[in-house]
Amino acid sequence: MHLKRLKTPSSWNIRRKEKKFTTVPQPRGKTENVLTLNVLLRDVLKIAKNTKEVKFILNSRKVLVNGKARTSVRFPVNVFDVVEIPDLKKTYQIVFNEYGKISAQEIKNKGFRLARIENKTAVKGGKIQLNLFDGSNIIADKQTYKIGDVLMLSLKDNSVKGTLGLKKGAKVLILKGAHRGKRAEIENIIDNIKPKEVELKSGEAKIRTRLDNVYVVEK
Repeated sequence: MHLKRLKTPSSWNIRRKEKKFTTVPQPRGKTENVLTLNVLLRDVLKIAKNTKEVKFILNSRKVLVNGKARTSVRFPVNVFDVVEIPDLKKTYQIVFNEYGKISAQEIKNKGFRLARIENKTAVKGGKIQLNLFDGSNIIADKQTYKIGDVLMLSLKDNSVKGTLGLKKGAKVLILKGAHRGKRAEIENIIDNIKPKEVELKSGEAKIRTRLDNVYVVEK
């Protein structure tokens, strides 16, 4: 399946007039927050010249997304996914860059990924289902997890290794709006209005935006 490049989200880091079509991602998360593996390997990382080369790499099971080998050119990598290419000894975290475009930031592999809690659902046995930013979910025993907090999930077994709280002093990445891609620190959370808002400091700039526009990346 293909999508006209001119109709792709503004967050996609591709040349829209170079070719007419690009690959349509499989369903996973919101379209503006994902790239296909085809686009990531060919257009962003530039380790393949064309889709044929991407298919060869993926069919060799040489690309891991969140610890699992993925073989489809249409598989969507989401913002904050961790992509490993063992043959190149490279690990990347998918993020928005300073221009608001989805990019791949090379990182040291710490064995976990970041996943924001979007909402919670009560399930049988008194447990809680945590619905996450990338469209996946996990079952938790504890009631203490809060919407907006970010889980540190193991790439090996998807277990929770820690939590980054959505609170004053937390370091965040802005996901939406004119400041998408900027990193900032939370100075104040305004929770007496709907939707809730947050006041941020980014360098010398002061930013105010919706609370659900920020994603905690560091305590």
